[in-house]
Amino acid sequence: MRKLTLLILLLSAVTLAFSQAPRRVLVEEATNASCGPCASQNPAFDALLQTNSDIVSVIKYHSWWPGTDPMYDQNIDDNAARIDYYGINSVPRAELDGAFDGQPGQVSQALLDSYAGQPSPFEEIDIYHYLSADEDSIYVFMRIQAAQDISENFMQGHCVIVEKLIDFSSPPGFNGETEFYDVMKKMLPSAAGTSLKSNWVDGEYKIIAQAWELENVYDNDQLSVVGFVQNSNTKDVHQSGISADEPFEPLFDVDGAPAGVTNLTSTTCISAFEPGIAIANFGAENLTSADIYYSVNGGDEQMYSWTGSIEYLKLKNVMLPEISFDLMEDNQLKVYFSNVNGSGDEYPLNDTLYYNFDRSIVVQGEVNLMIKLDDNPEETTWEIVNPDGDVVFSGGPYSTPGAFISETLEFGTTDCLLFTIYDAGGNGISLPGFFSLFKGSTQILTGSDFGAQASQMFLGEVSVGMPELSWDNRLNVYPNPAREAAVVSFLLFEQTDVEIKLLNQLGQEVKTIRDGKMAAGTHNLTFETSDMPEGIYFLEVFTGNERQIRKMSVVK
Repeated sequence: MRKLTLLILLLSAVTLAFSQAPRRVLVEEATNASCGPCASQNPAFDALLQTNSDIVSVIKYHSWWPGTDPMYDQNIDDNAARIDYYGINSVPRAELDGAFDGQPGQVSQALLDSYAGQPSPFEEIDIYHYLSADEDSIYVFMRIQAAQDISENFMQGHCVIVEKLIDFSSPPGFNGETEFYDVMKKMLPSAAGTSLKSNWVDGEYKIIAQAWELENVYDNDQLSVVGFVQNSNTKDVHQSGISADEPFEPLFDVDGAPAGVTNLTSTTCISAFEPGIAIANFGAENLTSADIYYSVNGGDEQMYSWTGSIEYLKLKNVMLPEISFDLMEDNQLKVYFSNVNGSGDEYPLNDTLYYNFDRSIVVQGEVNLMIKLDDNPEETTWEIVNPDGDVVFSGGPYSTPGAFISETLEFGTTDCLLFTIYDAGGNGISLPGFFSLFKGSTQILTGSDFGAQASQMFLGEVSVGMPELSWDNRLNVYPNPAREAAVVSFLLFEQTDVEIKLLNQLGQEVKTIRDGKMAAGTHNLTFETSDMPEGIYFLEVFTGNERQIRKMSVVK
């Protein structure tokens, strides 16, 4: 078993020489099943990528234009997020390591070799995936390891489920294509990825564990996983990797880690809770015991002695005894392990977990709950519970597929309430379905792909009425005035064409923020204002047959 000399790395004041690793190039393409140029360029492009399968990782995103594409419809949010991230406005479009941007036909063997020849500060990413016994879920472990000392902000770890080949019996679009390679199915936990720390030492690693209940998969045998590390600010991709169906080798015999928090919401209005912790075993030996220390906001520590048995690359959820604390606007739970397996953890760098959460917002007046049901409305229920555990309001199960459910919750005095939405099928509300609990432009909780349940705490006192969901509380732009950037936030009740433009005082178009189909649900689109002169502008939003205008200003 190889041992990394982490203690020496951490304590030595000697300047270490930098080492670097070979690079596996991330190739991303935006394409569409009704795009003529896609059909003409993709065969040669796919053949080139398959010839270079030892040096590339490939992900294909499907766009909402120029026509029909079921692979876009099956995951609108993630496809749109990556296409918008790169500012792609024509297909086909290829991106290499977040740096090259051009036509797939411009990608040559020499270009791939050039990118692959650039050393990486990270080792090639190790990924292991497996399906559940009934093959309805996929589980992923992704190990990111530094090949040198690294200091860089804005790094994200991305985990992407792809279907390596989808072979239709007849063209699903209008361009004649029937074979589609490396189709993005799901980005975990979302298109935003997982935030990575800024400072790494040579040999340091992080293992990210993810799971997804399969949706819209044509052939489970074609599933694979692509992982990559990208700077979300510069778009530079530092390293990638593709999955294997055999576990990667452990680096230590004893390596236990707190891998996540399982039962806490991102906001709370209570000053005591029982933390649920996912214990992970990343070492070769079974994990059998650990002392778990935890505290909130730097307060008194509590200790819980855990015993059990966890195999390599497996997780176990453990409920810790209740801890009380002083609730602040911004709060932090700290959890760390000690005395792992009765001696010591051989890799202490992953022994500590921090979980940040906020004080719940106070909602008074009119608050709306909107649900667009999917094809299984009988699976959807929800409830609001008070601090005594009493259900003060609930809804579902429902009976009409695709129906809209709307309620108005009116809050006068403050009380700590927990909203929870459940899906009996365990896969949330399938798109274009969604749910949104909100007050005006303030989102309390929203989503669609939430698994078996999603919860959020907030402050208020409940009564029931009927909502008035006008554009006045569905559309907002902030901050206003803006300096560097602004966000346009809006709620759609159904999938529709959306066109968003920014106009100057003469009515001239300054920039197009979005033009294309968007899914039902809540959307937040960021656009830069740092390149705009100071002054008054108008945000023009077309959704279907509706047109709305919002005034905003830019200051320097």
